Amino acid sequence: MQTLEQYINNKYYDNVSEWFTEEVKKSEHINNVSKVLNNKDYLKGIHKVLNREDMTYKGETYNTRKTVFQTAKAIINFFNGYILAKPISLGGSNEKMVKEYNQVYRLGGYDKLNHDILDRLLKLGCTYEYVYYDGSRIKSKLIASEDGYPVYSEDTGEYIGFVEYYTSDSNKVSYWNVYHPNKVEQYSDEGGHIHMVDTKASFGLPIVYENKENISDYNITVLDDIMPLLDEFEDFISKLGDSLYTNSINPILTLTGAMLEMPKGVSADACGFMFNLDNGCEMKYVTASIDYNSVKLYLDNLKQMMYDIAEVPSIIFGQSNVANVSETSIKMMYSKANNKASWYRYVLEEGFNQRHEIIKKILLLQGVSYNAGEYINIEFNYSIPMADTDVVNNLSKQYNDGAMDKQTYIELSPLTKNVDSVMVRLEGVHK
Repeated sequence: MQTLEQYINNKYYDNVSEWFTEEVKKSEHINNVSKVLNNKDYLKGIHKVLNREDMTYKGETYNTRKTVFQTAKAIINFFNGYILAKPISLGGSNEKMVKEYNQVYRLGGYDKLNHDILDRLLKLGCTYEYVYYDGSRIKSKLIASEDGYPVYSEDTGEYIGFVEYYTSDSNKVSYWNVYHPNKVEQYSDEGGHIHMVDTKASFGLPIVYENKENISDYNITVLDDIMPLLDEFEDFISKLGDSLYTNSINPILTLTGAMLEMPKGVSADACGFMFNLDNGCEMKYVTASIDYNSVKLYLDNLKQMMYDIAEVPSIIFGQSNVANVSETSIKMMYSKANNKASWYRYVLEEGFNQRHEIIKKILLLQGVSYNAGEYINIEFNYSIPMADTDVVNNLSKQYNDGAMDKQTYIELSPLTKNVDSVMVRLEGVHK
Protein backbone atom coordinates (compact mmCIF):
# COMPACT_ATOMS: atom_id res chain seq x y z
CA MET A 1 0.00 0.00 0.00
CA GLN A 2 1.18 3.51 -0.80
CA THR A 3 2.24 5.43 2.32
CA LEU A 4 1.62 9.13 2.87
CA GLU A 5 5.31 9.89 2.29
CA GLN A 6 5.26 7.98 -1.01
CA TYR A 7 2.06 9.77 -2.02
CA ILE A 8 3.68 13.16 -1.35
CA ASN A 9 6.91 12.31 -3.19
CA ASN A 10 5.09 10.87 -6.22
CA LYS A 11 2.39 13.50 -6.61
CA TYR A 12 4.05 16.66 -5.31
CA TYR A 13 7.72 15.96 -6.07
CA ASP A 14 8.27 19.60 -7.09
CA ASN A 15 6.77 21.04 -3.87
CA VAL A 16 7.25 18.42 -1.15
CA SER A 17 7.65 20.89 1.71
CA GLU A 18 4.32 22.60 1.02
CA TRP A 19 2.41 19.73 -0.61
CA PHE A 20 -0.63 20.30 1.62
CA THR A 21 -1.30 23.70 0.00
CA GLU A 22 -1.77 21.93 -3.33
CA GLU A 23 -3.71 18.99 -1.90
CA VAL A 24 -6.54 21.20 -0.59
CA LYS A 25 -6.98 22.64 -4.11
CA LYS A 26 -7.90 19.31 -5.70
CA SER A 27 -11.25 19.41 -7.50
CA GLU A 28 -12.89 16.71 -5.37
CA HIS A 29 -12.03 18.62 -2.20
CA ILE A 30 -13.27 21.93 -3.61
CA ASN A 31 -16.54 20.33 -4.73
CA ASN A 32 -17.10 18.77 -1.32
CA VAL A 33 -16.34 22.00 0.56
CA SER A 34 -18.63 23.95 -1.77
CA LYS A 35 -21.41 21.45 -1.16
CA VAL A 36 -20.97 21.67 2.61
CA LEU A 37 -21.09 25.48 2.55
CA ASN A 38 -24.18 25.45 0.31
CA ASN A 39 -25.96 23.14 2.75
CA LYS A 40 -25.00 25.40 5.64
CA ASP A 41 -26.44 28.40 3.79
CA TYR A 42 -29.66 26.50 3.11
CA LEU A 43 -30.04 25.62 6.78
CA LYS A 44 -29.52 29.30 7.63
CA GLY A 45 -32.56 30.11 5.48
CA ILE A 46 -30.84 31.14 2.24
CA HIS A 47 -33.19 29.36 -0.16
CA LYS A 48 -33.77 29.50 -3.91
CA VAL A 49 -37.16 31.18 -3.43
CA LEU A 50 -35.44 34.34 -2.13
CA ASN A 51 -34.28 35.01 -5.71
CA ARG A 52 -37.84 35.68 -6.91
CA GLU A 53 -38.06 39.05 -8.64
CA ASP A 54 -40.49 41.75 -7.54
CA MET A 55 -43.11 42.99 -10.00
CA THR A 56 -45.20 46.06 -10.83
CA TYR A 57 -48.82 45.91 -9.69
CA LYS A 58 -51.33 48.79 -10.08
CA GLY A 59 -48.50 51.11 -11.02
CA GLU A 60 -46.39 50.38 -7.95
CA THR A 61 -43.63 47.96 -7.03
CA TYR A 62 -45.07 44.82 -5.52
CA ASN A 63 -42.76 42.82 -3.26
CA THR A 64 -43.43 39.23 -4.18
CA ARG A 65 -43.74 36.66 -1.44
CA LYS A 66 -40.64 34.64 -0.66
CA THR A 67 -41.91 32.02 1.77
CA VAL A 68 -39.19 29.96 3.43
CA PHE A 69 -39.95 26.68 5.22
CA GLN A 70 -37.55 25.07 7.69
CA THR A 71 -39.05 21.61 7.24
CA ALA A 72 -35.59 20.21 6.52
CA LYS A 73 -34.47 21.00 10.07
CA ALA A 74 -37.49 19.18 11.50
CA ILE A 75 -36.76 16.08 9.41
CA ILE A 76 -33.08 16.09 10.35
CA ASN A 77 -33.89 16.60 14.03
CA PHE A 78 -36.30 13.66 13.84
CA PHE A 79 -33.58 11.29 12.62
CA ASN A 80 -31.04 12.62 15.09
CA GLY A 81 -33.45 12.01 17.94
CA TYR A 82 -34.66 8.70 16.54
CA ILE A 83 -31.16 7.24 16.30
CA LEU A 84 -29.36 8.81 19.26
CA ALA A 85 -31.89 10.42 21.62
CA LYS A 86 -31.16 7.37 23.77
CA PRO A 87 -27.36 7.03 24.17
CA ILE A 88 -25.67 3.99 22.69
CA SER A 89 -25.00 1.05 25.01
CA LEU A 90 -21.54 -0.46 25.25
CA GLY A 91 -21.09 -4.18 25.80
CA GLY A 92 -18.32 -6.64 25.16
CA SER A 93 -16.41 -9.74 26.12
CA ASN A 94 -14.70 -8.20 29.17
CA GLU A 95 -16.75 -6.50 31.90
CA LYS A 96 -13.77 -4.51 33.19
CA MET A 97 -13.09 -3.28 29.67
CA VAL A 98 -16.72 -2.23 29.21
CA LYS A 99 -16.64 -0.39 32.54
CA GLU A 100 -13.40 1.39 31.58
CA TYR A 101 -14.82 2.49 28.21
CA ASN A 102 -18.03 3.71 29.83
CA GLN A 103 -15.88 5.79 32.17
CA VAL A 104 -13.97 7.22 29.17
CA TYR A 105 -17.27 8.03 27.44
CA ARG A 106 -18.65 9.77 30.51
CA LEU A 107 -15.54 11.87 31.23
CA GLY A 108 -15.01 12.72 27.56
CA GLY A 109 -18.62 13.75 26.91
CA TYR A 110 -18.99 11.22 24.10
CA ASP A 111 -22.79 10.98 24.21
CA LYS A 112 -23.04 14.64 23.16
CA LEU A 113 -20.20 14.16 20.66
CA ASN A 114 -22.02 11.23 19.03
CA HIS A 115 -25.10 13.42 18.66
CA ASP A 116 -23.02 16.16 16.98
CA ILE A 117 -21.40 13.64 14.61
CA LEU A 118 -24.78 12.35 13.44
CA ASP A 119 -26.12 15.89 13.12
CA ARG A 120 -23.29 16.84 10.75
CA LEU A 121 -23.68 13.62 8.79
CA LEU A 122 -27.37 14.31 8.24
CA LYS A 123 -26.87 17.98 7.36
CA LEU A 124 -23.48 18.12 5.67
CA GLY A 125 -22.66 14.55 4.66
CA CYS A 126 -19.31 14.33 6.45
CA THR A 127 -17.44 15.12 9.63
CA TYR A 128 -14.09 14.21 11.17
CA GLU A 129 -13.19 13.19 14.74
CA TYR A 130 -9.71 13.45 16.22
CA VAL A 131 -9.13 11.42 19.41
CA TYR A 132 -6.40 12.62 21.78
CA TYR A 133 -5.26 12.63 25.41
CA ASP A 134 -5.16 16.04 27.10
CA GLY A 135 -3.08 14.95 30.09
CA SER A 136 -5.99 14.03 32.33
CA ARG A 137 -8.58 12.30 30.15
CA ILE A 138 -9.27 10.93 26.68
CA LYS A 139 -11.20 13.40 24.53
CA SER A 140 -12.21 14.01 20.93
CA LYS A 141 -12.59 17.14 18.87
CA LEU A 142 -14.69 17.48 15.74
CA ILE A 143 -13.02 19.08 12.75
CA ALA A 144 -15.38 21.32 10.78
CA SER A 145 -16.75 19.56 7.71
CA GLU A 146 -15.56 22.36 5.42
CA ASP A 147 -12.05 22.30 6.94
CA GLY A 148 -11.31 18.59 6.44
CA TYR A 149 -9.36 17.11 3.51
CA PRO A 150 -8.83 13.32 3.76
CA VAL A 151 -5.94 11.93 1.72
CA TYR A 152 -6.31 8.53 0.01
CA SER A 153 -3.64 6.40 -1.64
CA GLU A 154 -3.66 6.34 -5.43
CA ASP A 155 -3.19 2.58 -5.76
CA THR A 156 -5.62 1.06 -3.23
CA GLY A 157 -7.75 4.05 -2.25
CA GLU A 158 -6.97 3.51 1.44
CA TYR A 159 -7.02 6.39 3.91
CA ILE A 160 -3.41 7.46 4.56
CA GLY A 161 -3.43 11.09 5.73
CA PHE A 162 -5.46 14.16 6.56
CA VAL A 163 -5.18 17.93 6.18
CA GLU A 164 -7.14 20.43 8.26
CA TYR A 165 -7.12 23.83 6.56
CA TYR A 166 -8.84 27.06 7.55
CA THR A 167 -8.31 30.83 7.56
CA SER A 168 -8.95 32.89 10.67
CA ASP A 169 -11.47 35.70 10.21
CA SER A 170 -9.80 37.87 12.85
CA ASN A 171 -6.26 38.03 11.46
CA LYS A 172 -6.70 36.49 7.97
CA VAL A 173 -3.93 34.00 8.72
CA SER A 174 -4.22 30.54 7.16
CA TYR A 175 -3.49 27.40 9.16
CA TRP A 176 -2.74 23.83 8.05
CA ASN A 177 -2.73 20.88 10.45
CA VAL A 178 -1.19 17.93 8.63
CA TYR A 179 -2.07 14.59 10.25
CA HIS A 180 0.26 11.62 9.85
CA PRO A 181 -0.49 8.22 11.44
CA ASN A 182 1.84 9.05 14.36
CA LYS A 183 2.17 12.84 14.44
CA VAL A 184 0.52 16.17 13.65
CA GLU A 185 2.45 18.96 11.93
CA GLN A 186 1.10 22.48 12.34
CA TYR A 187 1.79 25.17 9.73
CA SER A 188 0.69 28.78 9.21
CA ASP A 189 1.41 31.68 6.85
CA GLU A 190 1.61 34.26 9.61
CA GLY A 191 4.26 36.81 8.69
CA GLY A 192 3.71 36.33 4.96
CA HIS A 193 5.35 32.95 4.45
CA ILE A 194 4.36 29.35 5.21
CA HIS A 195 6.32 27.80 8.07
CA MET A 196 6.01 24.99 10.60
CA VAL A 197 4.71 26.11 13.98
CA ASP A 198 4.75 22.88 15.98
CA THR A 199 4.81 19.08 15.83
CA LYS A 200 2.89 16.84 18.21
CA ALA A 201 2.62 13.09 18.64
CA SER A 202 -0.73 11.50 17.81
CA PHE A 203 -2.42 8.13 18.28
CA GLY A 204 -3.81 7.91 14.77
CA LEU A 205 -5.45 9.78 11.93
CA PRO A 206 -8.74 11.64 12.37
CA ILE A 207 -11.75 9.35 11.99
CA VAL A 208 -13.64 10.01 8.76
CA TYR A 209 -17.44 9.84 8.83
CA GLU A 210 -18.78 10.11 5.28
CA ASN A 211 -22.15 9.26 3.78
CA LYS A 212 -21.33 8.24 0.23
CA GLU A 213 -24.06 5.55 0.00
CA ASN A 214 -21.76 3.61 -2.37
CA ILE A 215 -23.05 5.44 -5.46
CA SER A 216 -20.92 8.56 -5.71
CA ASP A 217 -17.63 10.14 -4.74
CA TYR A 218 -19.61 12.95 -3.15
CA ASN A 219 -21.23 12.89 0.25
CA ILE A 220 -25.01 12.54 0.21
CA THR A 221 -27.32 13.95 2.88
CA VAL A 222 -31.00 13.83 3.75
CA LEU A 223 -31.01 17.52 2.91
CA ASP A 224 -29.80 16.84 -0.64
CA ASP A 225 -32.64 14.38 -1.19
CA ILE A 226 -35.47 16.68 -0.10
CA MET A 227 -34.10 20.08 -1.12
CA PRO A 228 -35.57 20.04 -4.69
CA LEU A 229 -39.02 19.22 -3.31
CA LEU A 230 -38.79 21.91 -0.66
CA ASP A 231 -37.73 24.44 -3.32
CA GLU A 232 -40.80 23.52 -5.37
CA PHE A 233 -43.02 23.71 -2.29
CA GLU A 234 -41.73 27.17 -1.34
CA ASP A 235 -42.02 28.47 -4.91
CA PHE A 236 -45.59 27.20 -5.29
CA ILE A 237 -46.76 28.54 -1.92
CA SER A 238 -45.14 31.93 -2.60
CA LYS A 239 -46.82 32.23 -6.00
CA LEU A 240 -50.12 31.03 -4.55
CA GLY A 241 -49.92 33.74 -1.90
CA ASP A 242 -49.28 36.40 -4.55
CA SER A 243 -52.18 35.10 -6.63
CA LEU A 244 -54.57 35.23 -3.68
CA TYR A 245 -53.54 38.77 -2.77
CA THR A 246 -53.54 40.29 -6.26
CA ASN A 247 -56.37 38.39 -7.95
CA SER A 248 -58.72 37.25 -5.19
CA ILE A 249 -58.74 39.51 -2.14
CA ASN A 250 -57.62 42.61 -4.06
CA PRO A 251 -59.80 42.56 -7.21
CA ILE A 252 -59.65 44.91 -10.21
CA LEU A 253 -62.57 47.26 -10.97
CA THR A 254 -63.62 46.93 -14.63
CA LEU A 255 -66.07 48.89 -16.79
CA THR A 256 -67.78 47.73 -19.98
CA GLY A 257 -69.34 50.54 -22.01
CA ALA A 258 -69.11 54.32 -21.48
CA MET A 259 -69.33 56.50 -18.40
CA LEU A 260 -71.68 59.51 -18.76
CA GLU A 261 -69.61 61.71 -16.53
CA MET A 262 -65.97 61.13 -15.66
CA PRO A 263 -65.33 61.54 -11.94
CA LYS A 264 -62.77 64.09 -10.85
CA GLY A 265 -60.47 63.91 -7.89
CA VAL A 266 -61.66 60.51 -6.68
CA SER A 267 -59.15 58.99 -4.28
CA ALA A 268 -58.17 55.38 -4.77
CA ASP A 269 -58.87 54.84 -1.05
CA ALA A 270 -62.35 56.44 -1.16
CA CYS A 271 -65.69 54.63 -0.92
CA GLY A 272 -69.33 55.68 -1.35
CA PHE A 273 -68.98 57.52 -4.68
CA MET A 274 -71.69 57.20 -7.35
CA PHE A 275 -70.91 56.82 -11.05
CA ASN A 276 -73.29 57.54 -13.92
CA LEU A 277 -73.09 54.84 -16.57
CA ASP A 278 -74.60 54.70 -20.04
CA ASN A 279 -77.50 52.34 -20.67
CA GLY A 280 -76.27 48.72 -20.97
CA CYS A 281 -72.94 49.44 -19.29
CA GLU A 282 -71.62 47.38 -16.42
CA MET A 283 -69.07 48.09 -13.73
CA LYS A 284 -67.86 45.21 -11.54
CA TYR A 285 -64.94 43.84 -9.60
CA VAL A 286 -63.16 41.00 -11.36
CA THR A 287 -61.58 38.26 -9.26
CA ALA A 288 -59.79 35.09 -10.24
CA SER A 289 -61.12 31.79 -8.97
CA ILE A 290 -58.72 29.16 -7.68
CA ASP A 291 -59.25 25.47 -8.24
CA TYR A 292 -59.07 24.32 -4.62
CA ASN A 293 -59.07 20.60 -5.43
CA SER A 294 -56.17 20.88 -7.88
CA VAL A 295 -54.12 22.96 -5.44
CA LYS A 296 -54.80 20.54 -2.59
CA LEU A 297 -53.96 17.50 -4.72
CA TYR A 298 -50.67 19.03 -5.84
CA LEU A 299 -49.60 20.07 -2.33
CA ASP A 300 -50.63 16.74 -0.80
CA ASN A 301 -48.61 14.85 -3.41
CA LEU A 302 -45.59 17.08 -2.82
CA LYS A 303 -45.74 16.49 0.92
CA GLN A 304 -46.20 12.74 0.56
CA MET A 305 -43.31 12.52 -1.89
CA MET A 306 -41.12 14.46 0.56
CA TYR A 307 -41.98 12.07 3.41
CA ASP A 308 -41.34 9.06 1.15
CA ILE A 309 -37.94 10.32 0.02
CA ALA A 310 -36.90 11.43 3.51
CA GLU A 311 -38.22 8.10 4.88
CA VAL A 312 -39.95 9.68 7.86
CA PRO A 313 -43.36 8.58 9.19
CA SER A 314 -46.04 11.04 8.06
CA ILE A 315 -47.56 10.86 11.56
CA ILE A 316 -44.59 12.88 12.83
CA PHE A 317 -45.95 15.94 11.02
CA GLY A 318 -49.60 15.30 11.83
CA GLN A 319 -50.50 13.80 8.47
CA SER A 320 -52.14 10.67 9.91
CA ASN A 321 -54.58 9.80 12.65
CA VAL A 322 -52.82 7.62 15.22
CA ALA A 323 -55.67 7.19 17.69
CA ASN A 324 -55.87 3.64 19.04
CA VAL A 325 -52.97 2.44 16.89
CA SER A 326 -51.40 -0.81 18.05
CA GLU A 327 -47.71 -1.29 18.81
CA THR A 328 -47.35 -3.47 15.70
CA SER A 329 -48.89 -0.77 13.50
CA ILE A 330 -46.54 1.86 14.91
CA LYS A 331 -43.54 -0.37 14.14
CA MET A 332 -44.80 -0.76 10.57
CA MET A 333 -45.12 3.03 10.25
CA TYR A 334 -41.50 3.35 11.36
CA SER A 335 -40.16 0.66 9.00
CA LYS A 336 -38.84 3.19 6.47
CA ALA A 337 -37.25 5.22 9.24
CA ASN A 338 -35.54 2.02 10.39
CA ASN A 339 -34.08 1.53 6.92
CA LYS A 340 -32.62 5.03 6.88
CA ALA A 341 -31.41 4.71 10.47
CA SER A 342 -29.72 1.39 9.70
CA TRP A 343 -27.54 2.98 7.04
CA TYR A 344 -26.41 5.76 9.36
CA ARG A 345 -25.85 3.19 12.10
CA TYR A 346 -23.33 1.40 9.85
CA VAL A 347 -21.50 4.66 9.15
CA LEU A 348 -21.39 5.52 12.85
CA GLU A 349 -20.38 2.01 13.94
CA GLU A 350 -17.42 2.01 11.58
CA GLY A 351 -16.20 5.28 13.07
CA PHE A 352 -16.91 4.27 16.67
CA ASN A 353 -14.92 1.05 16.23
CA GLN A 354 -11.94 3.08 15.01
CA ARG A 355 -12.38 5.35 18.04
CA HIS A 356 -12.31 2.35 20.36
CA GLU A 357 -9.04 1.13 18.84
CA ILE A 358 -7.44 4.52 19.47
CA ILE A 359 -8.79 4.55 23.03
CA LYS A 360 -7.24 1.10 23.52
CA LYS A 361 -3.84 2.49 22.39
CA ILE A 362 -4.05 5.38 24.86
CA LEU A 363 -5.13 3.10 27.72
CA LEU A 364 -2.21 0.79 26.95
CA LEU A 365 0.22 3.68 27.50
CA GLN A 366 -1.47 4.24 30.86
CA GLY A 367 -0.84 0.62 31.84
CA VAL A 368 -4.33 -0.67 31.06
CA SER A 369 -4.09 -3.53 28.57
CA TYR A 370 -6.54 -6.00 27.05
CA ASN A 371 -6.14 -9.14 24.98
CA ALA A 372 -6.31 -8.87 21.20
CA GLY A 373 -9.52 -10.89 21.06
CA GLU A 374 -11.40 -8.69 23.54
CA TYR A 375 -13.74 -6.16 22.02
CA ILE A 376 -16.38 -3.50 22.67
CA ASN A 377 -19.81 -4.05 21.18
CA ILE A 378 -22.08 -1.11 20.26
CA GLU A 379 -25.85 -1.24 20.65
CA PHE A 380 -28.12 1.49 19.27
CA ASN A 381 -31.40 2.16 21.07
CA TYR A 382 -33.84 3.65 18.57
CA SER A 383 -36.56 5.91 19.96
CA ILE A 384 -39.57 4.00 18.68
CA PRO A 385 -42.74 5.20 20.46
CA MET A 386 -43.70 2.53 22.96
CA ALA A 387 -45.33 2.55 26.37
CA ASP A 388 -42.84 2.10 29.23
CA THR A 389 -44.95 -0.70 30.67
CA ASP A 390 -44.67 -2.67 27.42
CA VAL A 391 -40.89 -2.26 27.36
CA VAL A 392 -40.51 -3.31 31.00
CA ASN A 393 -42.79 -6.32 30.49
CA ASN A 394 -40.74 -7.47 27.48
CA LEU A 395 -37.47 -7.01 29.39
CA SER A 396 -38.85 -8.83 32.41
CA LYS A 397 -39.97 -11.79 30.33
CA GLN A 398 -36.59 -12.05 28.61
CA TYR A 399 -34.76 -11.76 31.96
CA ASN A 400 -36.94 -14.41 33.60
CA ASP A 401 -36.35 -16.72 30.63
CA GLY A 402 -32.61 -16.44 31.25
CA ALA A 403 -31.95 -14.72 27.92
CA MET A 404 -30.67 -11.47 29.47
CA ASP A 405 -28.38 -10.51 32.33
CA LYS A 406 -29.37 -8.05 35.07
CA GLN A 407 -27.12 -5.22 33.91
CA THR A 408 -28.52 -5.31 30.36
CA TYR A 409 -32.02 -5.28 31.85
CA ILE A 410 -31.16 -2.16 33.85
CA GLU A 411 -29.43 -0.45 30.91
CA LEU A 412 -32.38 -0.96 28.55
CA SER A 413 -35.10 -0.13 31.06
CA PRO A 414 -36.74 3.27 30.36
CA LEU A 415 -37.20 3.68 34.12
CA THR A 416 -33.45 3.66 34.83
CA LYS A 417 -31.86 7.11 34.87
CA ASN A 418 -28.37 6.24 36.14
CA VAL A 419 -27.20 2.71 35.38
CA ASP A 420 -23.96 2.86 37.38
CA SER A 421 -25.57 4.10 40.59
CA VAL A 422 -28.28 1.43 40.37
CA MET A 423 -25.67 -1.31 39.86
CA VAL A 424 -23.64 -0.05 42.84
CA ARG A 425 -26.71 -0.06 45.08
CA LEU A 426 -27.68 -3.56 43.94
CA GLU A 427 -24.17 -4.86 44.62
CA GLY A 428 -24.37 -3.36 48.12
CA VAL A 429 -27.66 -5.09 48.78
CA HIS A 430 -26.30 -8.51 47.79
CA LYS A 431 -23.13 -8.24 49.91
